[in-house]
Amino acid sequence: MFFKVVTQLPFVAAGNLIEARWDTGAFVLFSGMLKRTATKLSKISSDLRLLSSGPRGGLAEINLPALQPGSSIIPGKVNPVIPEVVNQVAFQIIGTDLTVTLAEAGQLQLNVMEPVIAYSMLQSIYLLTNAARTLREKCIGGITANVEWYRKHLEASTAVVTALTPLIGYERPMLPRQH
Repeated sequence: MFFKVVTQLPFVAAGNLIEARWDTGAFVLFSGMLKRTATKLSKISSDLRLLSSGPRGGLAEINLPALQPGSSIIPGKVNPVIPEVVNQVAFQIIGTDLTVTLAEAGQLQLNVMEPVIAYSMLQSIYLLTNAARTLREKCIGGITANVEWYRKHLEASTAVVTALTPLIGYERPMLPRQH
């Protein structure tokens, strides 16, 4: 019942309590779902880190909230501390999923590894919940577009030429641009 309270999900008793005593496959499945969610959050965080990289040598398409003073060697850099911590949490959850998977094996009809399974799953739930909340509240909610970056790249883009090709032909836009 503890997992039901913690997760607020409708847990029910197993249909066969004898089998459930030694078959902890449901825990492996649930832990795998936590791992998948953590992996998705890690991917989102990695994308945010890449899109905000800069200020000069990276993509710099978006601005993350400045939560920590920048680098001592890169002036103007904003460290993506929240996406970085979410990546670290995801790595921890991936590790606890492996613990649950290995502990599920047990021997015969008794699984003495259930305490480490329960601990690992509760830890993953706690970490994932806090990481998602922190990412939403301290990072995603404060993201802004780097308007100057977009303006600069739009003005240098040849995309408008593509729209004009039906009017001026294909060969003419291929000539070098005069600034």
